[in-house]
Parts: sequence; structure tokens; C-alpha cells
Amino acid sequence: MENLKSEAPDNKVDVESLAVFKQGKLVGYASLQEVRYLLFVQNKIKITTLNANCKDNKKFTYEITHSKTDVTAKEKKYPSFSYKN
Repeated sequence: MENLKSEAPDNKVDVESLAVFKQGKLVGYASLQEVRYLLFVQNKIKITTLNANCKDNKKFTYEITHSKTDVTAKEKKYPSFSYKN
């Protein structure tokens, strides 16, 4: 209880991936980056920060403050392939 009262807790939890379930069964794991992309597509992220690596081992962070996603589908026709034995 004392840990919850302080502004800077003594312990922290690092999450590296999330479990993916389908019909109550574990089907795999998704990285945090994959989860973030999924949430962007579902328009569930409004504010976040993204990091990018630059030259000379420097990093760049940018903050997204107004995010809105619209998803549309488009059918593409690909040439058919025939395989011969």
C-alpha cells in the first residue's frame, strides 16, 4: 500500500508483449508495436509518442496529439498464377 501512495513507486512492470486469444484460446502473442498499430487502425489511440532512431545513435521523439483514423477497403486484382508439376 505504501508503494501506491508515493509519486515515484519503488517497483515497475515492463510489458514486452500481449497474449492474443480467439474464442477463449491462446493463438499467439503480439508485440507492443503490433498492438499500437492495431489500436491506430481501430481509431482507439488519440494521444501518444513515437520514437525514431537518427544518425550517430541519437533518438528523436515526436508526440501525436490529435489522431483520427479512417479505414477503407479496395479490391485489387492480381494476375493468376498456374503451377505445373
